Amino acid sequence: MRETALRFGESGTLAGVLTEGEARADGPAVLFLNAGLLHHVGPNRLHVRLARRLSGAGLRSLRFDLSGLGDSGPCRNSLSRDESMVSETQEAMDALTASHGVDRFVLFGICTGADQAVRVALADPRVVGAVLVDGYAYETVPHRLRYYLARLARPHSWWNVLSLQHPAFHRRSARPAGPAAPARPAPEEVDGAEGVPRPGIYVRPPRAEAEARLRTLVDRGCRLCVVFTPTVRVSSASQFGEMFPSLRRHPAIRVAYFKGSNHVFTLVASQEALMCTVESWIAESFAAQR
Repeated sequence: MRETALRFGESGTLAGVLTEGEARADGPAVLFLNAGLLHHVGPNRLHVRLARRLSGAGLRSLRFDLSGLGDSGPCRNSLSRDESMVSETQEAMDALTASHGVDRFVLFGICTGADQAVRVALADPRVVGAVLVDGYAYETVPHRLRYYLARLARPHSWWNVLSLQHPAFHRRSARPAGPAAPARPAPEEVDGAEGVPRPGIYVRPPRAEAEARLRTLVDRGCRLCVVFTPTVRVSSASQFGEMFPSLRRHPAIRVAYFKGSNHVFTLVASQEALMCTVESWIAESFAAQR
């Protein structure tokens, strides 16, 4: 395995690390995108471990920082944030095309990186696949049923209610006296509202728009590996079909749900499960093209 530090981009301020194995496969190169404001090593060095794991299968990968993050310099263009992250990811692809002749790419993104991956894939046909980890996620009625039924099955939850130790009692007792607060909108209203903030640094699109974006990608032939953890209020792999009915059981989409993982894959076992999923998905999705 060989790793090389790169500087690229129109102004030469973008920085990344190229990972290559001894054996070379004809599969696409993998680009690791920033997860929020994290450095290109990824949460708990997940990007590093996965890049080195994929190099064993002969896959080349580049983990890099957008301008203003990690090792990359400040942004020197007048583009909006969304336009800039698409443009800079395309500059990363251009750099690998020029230096190694790569013309097909798979994007790997967690949270904000998943949103970035979708935007880049929509803008550039060189993207033939994307791994979207905790990306577009919306509560559904079946999810709420699964969530509350699971809580009802826990003896500890009943004990908290009977002993008045449930957090709801503490919130009510701590609430100051005065006029009642305005009613909060129902979850389904929040999910469908445009411009609703989501934890992170981007605004989650309305559910219909997210479905249309994903539909456009798979109709073009882009393959997707969609991964969820409970952190984003997802409780089952089947929730993907509940959120996006037109994409339920689509042959170009693999959905995985890691019940015991958190958003940043703190546990080594969680990282291992994710890496196995990504590695097998890439091998199966692009084996015919290699």
